[in-house]
Amino acid sequence: MSNNLLLTTVKFSFNLILTILILSLAIFPVKIKNVKDFYIYDETEEISISSEISCLAENIYHEAKGEDLKGKLAVAQVTINRVNSDKFPNTICDVVYQKKSTLCQFSWVCTKNKIDDAEIFEESLIIAKIALKGERIMKLEKSLFFHNVNVNPKWKYTFKTKIGNHKFYDL
Repeated sequence: MSNNLLLTTVKFSFNLILTILILSLAIFPVKIKNVKDFYIYDETEEISISSEISCLAENIYHEAKGEDLKGKLAVAQVTINRVNSDKFPNTICDVVYQKKSTLCQFSWVCTKNKIDDAEIFEESLIIAKIALKGERIMKLEKSLFFHNVNVNPKWKYTFKTKIGNHKFYDL
């Protein structure tokens, strides 16, 4: 975990959050129950960040750093789906940092990549909060796995969809 960016509080830019909200309404193929459920803050307001949100944001940051908002939400959704599955640990941090022998579930955990772009990490925190509020991408309701399109694993899982540079699968 990055020491400097995983602070207990983070200041959010109102303009960035408003932009993400507007873009999310335009491009996310999700059912939005209530726009008031989204996090919109005054520039001076501070938000407490739990370790679960931080772990989810780190996973979004590393796995979907170059993706658009939909791709980042998709990575968040798979992470949350794993928490809700009896085949994976039952907390976000345990899912993100899960290892089997020397293999990490998410490659960045084994390579110990650091957070080096505060703006993208801030966006990842916002997307983590949106995902934890229950926003979902249709077709990924049961997806537990994804991989980059440049990788060709010998999985026997059911392919669901491609979003950005990732392919998503159900059991």
